[in-house]
Amino acid sequence: MNDMMTKHTPTIAVTGATGFLGSHLCAEILRRGCGLIAVSRRAGVLEFEGSHSVIGAGDNFADLGSGMLEGADAVIHCAARVHQQHEEKLGEQALHDAYLAANVDAALQVARAASAAGVRRFVFVSSVHVHARATAPDETLSAASPCRPQSHYARSKFRAEQALSEFCRTTHLELVIVRPPLVYGAGVKAKFAQLARWVASGRPLPFGSLWRNRRSFVSVGNLVDFLLLAAVHERAAGRAWLVADGAPISTAELIENLAKASGMQPRNWRVPPVLLRLALSLIGRSGMLSVLDGSLALDISENRDILGWKPVETMQQALPQVFAGDEKGAAGRAHPNK
Repeated sequence: MNDMMTKHTPTIAVTGATGFLGSHLCAEILRRGCGLIAVSRRAGVLEFEGSHSVIGAGDNFADLGSGMLEGADAVIHCAARVHQQHEEKLGEQALHDAYLAANVDAALQVARAASAAGVRRFVFVSSVHVHARATAPDETLSAASPCRPQSHYARSKFRAEQALSEFCRTTHLELVIVRPPLVYGAGVKAKFAQLARWVASGRPLPFGSLWRNRRSFVSVGNLVDFLLLAAVHERAAGRAWLVADGAPISTAELIENLAKASGMQPRNWRVPPVLLRLALSLIGRSGMLSVLDGSLALDISENRDILGWKPVETMQQALPQVFAGDEKGAAGRAHPNK
């Protein structure tokens, strides 16, 4: 637990409270004895040791009023639209509009409600992809690196950062921007969960030659700890931060760590990248290699130097939670009402 949370017991509002990150964050807020206002699109219940109600604020928080955030010292805005399967079928313009509505308009709606409620600080969970999707293996990103977003998701996050910065300049609301890389932990989904399932199945994988890249990850436990510090630390406001577990690792190292966490022996064959690229193209997955062999390394030294923060757990300590299952997951269960 960081020292700042022990000097004052704040009340923190969390949007996206029933999602992967939001539910972990809510669980930790309650564990630390802080006040919690949980907000999602639909009303529901968070079940941890006991239960906690979730306020329903409608799609893109259109129904969120200042009264719903009354008494909060900080808002941590976790809610977002991320890449969804087959979303390209919507068409470019419709997809562009959907990301702007969910990630820009919704964030501004929450910021307006927070300002009207007298909330002091707004913590916006952005993404390291506002800087880049991938970098050269010898390049390391910092929060001061140029922003070159390349996807609908990354561009909408960057637009939200700009819109929130402009809004907060005209109000009392303090803005903190946090840009994490890929987040993993109990309940993680999408590509990380798929890779974890492949490793845990014991089947041979062909990625043993992918050891030259350098990629940063962050466990949900480390991200939650940093977000809670960002919500209260005096020196966190008015700037953007990157957050990660620590030293970046290669894809081959990640698979080795996943195997150990799942109790399996690593079976990662060293297939030459040229053959791997050919094989993936034959099954319609040609873009997968650029993701698996890409680099995205982060420099988080400012977190230690300015805020006194360092990761609370290593990847080796955090990865077993990926395989713990729903019943053992750190965040318990989130039940939005239908």
